Amino acid sequence: MPEIAARTVAASDTTTADPDRWCWPRGMAMSGQEIDTFTARLVRFTGKGLTLADAEQQADRLTARDREGDDRRLCLECAHLQGIGPWGCGNWRKADVCMRGSDAALARDLVLMLQRCDGFKTTTP
Repeated sequence: MPEIAARTVAASDTTTADPDRWCWPRGMAMSGQEIDTFTARLVRFTGKGLTLADAEQQADRLTARDREGDDRRLCLECAHLQGIGPWGCGNWRKADVCMRGSDAALARDLVLMLQRCDGFKTTTP
């Protein structure tokens, strides 16, 4: 009997040692790192003018994107994104978006579109 108890304790120690053991890719739940990234994205996106509901939707999309290994980005993730909706691009020439005047703004659809951009510079996360 003591041997069974010892194995039970050892098994419970290993299962509690990894709180992410049933998370992605073994299950659909987000890991601790994914939750931290999701939360940081909510802060960034709401700080850039999205409503909480829109920010959650975009952060959820990006979690799926990360899991799929997609290399496209949102303007919302870029360090060059300026403003709080309306937005501008601080690296518009390299990004190849037309920004001729100081009042030129990026369209919301463009800011929320997954894309590859030569002018992209990552922010944390």
